[in-house]
Amino acid sequence: MIEAGKKDILDGIEIPICLFFSPDAVKEKNEAESVLTDMRELFVTVNQTAKQVSGHFLWLLNDKSISAFCLRGLANYWKGKDGNYSDCHLHLLDWNQREERKAAQRDSTNKPYSITTVSIIADCLSKQVLDSKNGGLTSLLLNLGEVQAELESNENSVPYDAICEDDFAFDQIAVLKRQISKYITPSLDCLFRRPSPYCDLEGQFRNALAALDEKIKRNTIGAQQFRETILFQFRNCFDFDQTAAKDMERDFNSLFEIDEDHEFFFTNLFQQAFIMTWAKLCNELIIPHSVSTSDIAEALVSAMEALCFDKNKRYFSYPREYTHNVFYSSESRKKVSD
Repeated sequence: MIEAGKKDILDGIEIPICLFFSPDAVKEKNEAESVLTDMRELFVTVNQTAKQVSGHFLWLLNDKSISAFCLRGLANYWKGKDGNYSDCHLHLLDWNQREERKAAQRDSTNKPYSITTVSIIADCLSKQVLDSKNGGLTSLLLNLGEVQAELESNENSVPYDAICEDDFAFDQIAVLKRQISKYITPSLDCLFRRPSPYCDLEGQFRNALAALDEKIKRNTIGAQQFRETILFQFRNCFDFDQTAAKDMERDFNSLFEIDEDHEFFFTNLFQQAFIMTWAKLCNELIIPHSVSTSDIAEALVSAMEALCFDKNKRYFSYPREYTHNVFYSSESRKKVSD
């Protein structure tokens, strides 16, 4: 106990706490439910199934990385506002993969409507764009010069033009996040939603969602449950989900198909190269031509539409001999020969 008059001992000390909320633990709702029962179940479950944080969550929970801030900024932007599903694009991002080995590849089986993943974007930004070896690129892309006074208000803070992936002060984070929202988020949104292969898949998602809504209107069993408690909880069905919901998920996922000539654009290899190309163009164009990061992203997408996104060009498709040993596995090459 703290003696009277000595409570100031704890001034300035932050003590983290975790609150658990059990909305069904109300006697009037369910006699079998209680907070005690829920806490016991939680304790046993956590201790039996706890695993080391891995996969996408390493990035989602990282507070010492500008790349992680960029990634979370995009995810929040795609999440939309006020739970408005029509304004939500978070399904395009595969963000809840817990297996490290699968984190850097799109989950085409369980989430065929996703365009990219948390790890593809954050890993590329971290190692190829915002790393200290690319001196000054972080400051350039986030236009830190315009907020130099704010960033250097503390004499011990990192100089604005020396800030990079993992070198910044705690009191600079709020300003960095604001610059990310202004310059990086719109650019990434453009790169991963404007290209025709990605637009096509997003269109398929809207059509599939419209078909699901029609099933809900017809009171199709499992449709409402799948939409509200699975699809818009951004998860896949678990073993304990009802069979009707699982059937609905299978039907929903069957509505997605990527053109064979566009499959390459959904790979880690292409998407990281795409981000790096945007960053290099920014490095060449921003200062001499005063072009914004988002304008450069739009120009790059337009150029790529003419260069390779056009289905008739097929520059990266299987039949191209010069791509066989660079992009495709032996199984893919065998498919071509067959």
